[in-house]
Amino acid sequence: MAGLVLIYLLCLTSGVWCESRLPLNNLLERVLMVFTLAAGQLLLAIQCLSLVAWLTGSGLIVANVLFTLLFAGLSRLWPPADKRLPWKILMTNTWQEFAAQRREILVLTLLAIALVSIVIHCSLGAWMVPIGDPYHIEMPLFWIQNHSIAHFPIENPRVNTTAFVGEALTLPGYMYFHTSAMLVVISFGAGILSLGIVFTLARRMGCSVGASLCAAAITTGFTDFALTFLTVTDGNYLAGMWLVPACCF
Repeated sequence: MAGLVLIYLLCLTSGVWCESRLPLNNLLERVLMVFTLAAGQLLLAIQCLSLVAWLTGSGLIVANVLFTLLFAGLSRLWPPADKRLPWKILMTNTWQEFAAQRREILVLTLLAIALVSIVIHCSLGAWMVPIGDPYHIEMPLFWIQNHSIAHFPIENPRVNTTAFVGEALTLPGYMYFHTSAMLVVISFGAGILSLGIVFTLARRMGCSVGASLCAAAITTGFTDFALTFLTVTDGNYLAGMWLVPACCF
């Protein structure tokens, strides 16, 4: 458990340090960037360790410590962006926008239904693993067995495919906590961030805060969105979470 927390903290620390140099003054954009940079470090560490067949618990910790120190040094050489607002101001402004909706019964009702549905679907998804596609569960186990993500003999060829982002993000859970529960956690986090993107897009289209919150809440009612929680295929959320901002922000 300690190794699991350490790995994710190291990745998030690197993400925060590097993001602090970028001219982002939108709370969601900052959170997305921190998440992306943290995920990038974990993926880079896994790929580098696989080159020397050292994808082990100790190897992953050593690699992430080195990458965190490297990014910390680079961030010191990179001056902060001008007119960058503090995190506190962004969080306060966002809270004030949401707090202004306390009297909007319809908005609060839709948000409550959406949150309850997400919790139910995630809970069911945790019990349904691996009723979804089992290779998502098998892939990290074979990586641990072979100490590498490089190709190895396997009956299911999809275990050796290139679509490994979602599985790689959950690898520390398998290594240090001996569970696939991180599939549910990553799916939940990426799903929530996807709803935040829907909210932000609606705001940029000129919708009010209440209408934008309703748009995000209604998204949870789409079958494909809900099924992704049930089958804990976090790659679907990650793909949308990274593709849409890249095209629209």
